[in-house]
Amino acid sequence: MASTATRPFVHRSARFGQFQVDFFSYELFKNGAKVHLQDHSFQVLSALLERAGEVVSREELGERLWHSHTYVDFEQGLNTAIMRLRHALEEAADTPRFIETLPRHGYRFIAPVVFSDAPVSTPPTPSGPLGIAEESHQDSPQEDCPAAEFPRRAPGPWLRLGGIFALGVVLVVLLVVYGCGHFSGLIRMHAGAVKVPTLAVLPFDSLSSDPEQNFLAESMTEQVITELGQGGKLRVLSRGSVMRYADKHVPLERVASELHADAIFEGSVTRSSGRIRVTANLYQVRTRRHLWAETYESDIGNGLSPQRDIARDIARKIQASLIPQ
Repeated sequence: MASTATRPFVHRSARFGQFQVDFFSYELFKNGAKVHLQDHSFQVLSALLERAGEVVSREELGERLWHSHTYVDFEQGLNTAIMRLRHALEEAADTPRFIETLPRHGYRFIAPVVFSDAPVSTPPTPSGPLGIAEESHQDSPQEDCPAAEFPRRAPGPWLRLGGIFALGVVLVVLLVVYGCGHFSGLIRMHAGAVKVPTLAVLPFDSLSSDPEQNFLAESMTEQVITELGQGGKLRVLSRGSVMRYADKHVPLERVASELHADAIFEGSVTRSSGRIRVTANLYQVRTRRHLWAETYESDIGNGLSPQRDIARDIARKIQASLIPQ
């Protein structure tokens, strides 16, 4: 079941400090560059901006993130969303620049905010025509001197045949060089087109404070990696390569650099009252694009069938997003 969050504010965007928020596209920018922020953390930021300067209680934020019929560990989930939001805004709880914590009450956005009905404008990549200096050529003065007259002889037939042969050799060489260059260019183009993307599946986050549910997060991580590996169309990093990032909130650019990955997948899972809830997000690192996101909810039932079905659907949609048809 896809996430169906509604737009939290009547304005299109907001600016505070070095940051800009686009409420319609659910994106956060810093100085025009997109900042990675998960859905729950973005919803918290939207709620605080909507009532900037006012105290927003933890209960109000919980109702906004999880509806009354959803069973989750409210305290742990909200604390995780706030922690990730502070990390994205580059601030600490004890020295806030944007979000003030009121113990046992809630949170308040304390920085000045400017709202706008226009979308966030990112700075264009500097570009411009290359200046090419034009060389001025001046004819050098020539001395006036009489040209010596010599008798001219018409070229013989052998000389004419030799010139034609030399011209033919030059043309053949040029055709060979051009053909080889064109062929090698096609090879390079084809090699670039069929490059197999490298994907890192980060360990699922467990949004429950119950340590036993950590097994559920590890199980989902392993199942998604297994399903992707069976397709054979992606280069999926092993579980051992990504487990060092478990419970660590490391910027995606750094993860991609350390693992040499083209795309990053991350998700969260929680189980309560016989139901399982899974969120999934796929990011392309080079373009900083959020390629795909989905939320799943299902009855647990007996066995691992719901988890396996969710993992298969996640793997199928990841392959559809990363592999050119």
